[in-house]
Amino acid sequence: MVLIGLAVYALLISKSSAIFAGRSWAQDYGKRLADSALFAAVSELKAGNLSAGNTADGNPGKDIRYQPFPDNPEVYATLTFNPDGGEPYSTNNLVSSTKKVGWNGQAVPPKFCHLVAVAHYNGYVIVRQALIKDPPFPYSLASAGRIEGEQMEIFGLAEGEYSKLKPGEELAVGPEDKVPSGLISNFSASGESIVLGSGTTVSGDVRATGLIDIGPAVVQGVVRPNSAEQNLPVINIDELNPAGKPYAYKWNTGLSDVTGRARHDGNLTVGDLKLSEGLLFVDGDLTVTGTITGKGVLVATGKITVTGSMDTQADNAALVARGDIKVTGDGPASSRFQGLVYSEGSIELKKTTIMGAAVSKDATGVTKLEDVKVVNVPELASTHLEMDVTLEEAKKSTLAAYKGSGDPIGIREADGTFTPLSPNGDTEALQALGAKLAGTAPGASTWQFGAMEASGFNPTPSWAASDFINSANKWKDYLAEHASNNVTRDVVDLNMNTLISVDQRLQMMLHNTVPYSDD
Repeated sequence: MVLIGLAVYALLISKSSAIFAGRSWAQDYGKRLADSALFAAVSELKAGNLSAGNTADGNPGKDIRYQPFPDNPEVYATLTFNPDGGEPYSTNNLVSSTKKVGWNGQAVPPKFCHLVAVAHYNGYVIVRQALIKDPPFPYSLASAGRIEGEQMEIFGLAEGEYSKLKPGEELAVGPEDKVPSGLISNFSASGESIVLGSGTTVSGDVRATGLIDIGPAVVQGVVRPNSAEQNLPVINIDELNPAGKPYAYKWNTGLSDVTGRARHDGNLTVGDLKLSEGLLFVDGDLTVTGTITGKGVLVATGKITVTGSMDTQADNAALVARGDIKVTGDGPASSRFQGLVYSEGSIELKKTTIMGAAVSKDATGVTKLEDVKVVNVPELASTHLEMDVTLEEAKKSTLAAYKGSGDPIGIREADGTFTPLSPNGDTEALQALGAKLAGTAPGASTWQFGAMEASGFNPTPSWAASDFINSANKWKDYLAEHASNNVTRDVVDLNMNTLISVDQRLQMMLHNTVPYSDD
């Protein structure tokens, strides 16, 4: 009996061991299945498919399915960006400036992507996750053509350091606060790709597909001639054209505030420009002789010439041109442009400081820099605009009435506070007012729409025209959108840190198995 008992025990142990071994093998294989889906998603990200998942237009994005054995439907792994599909989901936060919360309560910081893959193997379910970080673009200037520079300084600031600068403060950065940043050229024709002159210091690498002449310049990184060609960003200028959008308006001579989407036909010369979460599209050449302040995007199908500067901390603009871009200041200590510079032509920078990033796509042209500082600042190498569509329609409607009467049109609250609409309206103030007044009916005890005339507020001005009435109705519609939490937004995202790929290195910060039950 003892022998029989021992034999039975041995059989049970053997069977349990076999079951454990089978389960362990299945779990290990499931991990490999899930990792295959994870790495497939990373490949999509490296290929520039950064719009996959969690986009502003509500598109859930591209799903990934890995099935190694087509004849066995029970062995596969999936990865989805759709939070409503009933499965663990991924969260793409690579191009956002705010934190998100992903599946399972995972915090997803800006410039991170939380990837979650689910593997199925003969009844076993294995969940693997990875937290991917997109490191900032390590170059201040990238050009498809030749680069020539003298009397210039190239360096970068770590993420968050820029915010420590006070508004209007002269850019005086100590050596301990500078991070490496360099130059890159894809110029492959005869002669040097990059030529650096006297008085030049580059804190990072200098890289080119052709020859590099650093001359008397100081390069603190590595000089990399005859390197492989690097991917440069592609910004579709035609997609920024506001033509055909119902809330877009014609830019009139005399305006100085850019709100919403505006368009100008033909060449345009302006003095000072204030960007209030707006985009100005010029079908021709754009010349700015004064300062550019605020946050927004300037686009030209021709050239962009800036002879002024941006000089306050909060400013963040993007210059996007099909032709050349030329920025000339009074010296790098007093003239400063803060933002993103993108040209399908060449770039010329003189006597100024560029804080952000600059890219030239002209493979046959020459990018010239003289007496400049080019500082790679991750926060300024991107511009994100969110324009409330119905609000912009309300603003558009006031333009003709405003210019005809000279009396600002807007909303008067019960306490007497008056908030004007475009062209002098504050976009952020109007957005906050819309949220505040949501669900309330117009009236003397709540709010009224009208004009602030010399004699005081008038809800029914004698000169009111059809566009005045339309504006009032659009404002009511905007409040209704807020009340239903259904505000329609037009999003413009230009992020040089994700548009530019240099070896497309994505850093995996977290990679593990997540306990999960699909019961």
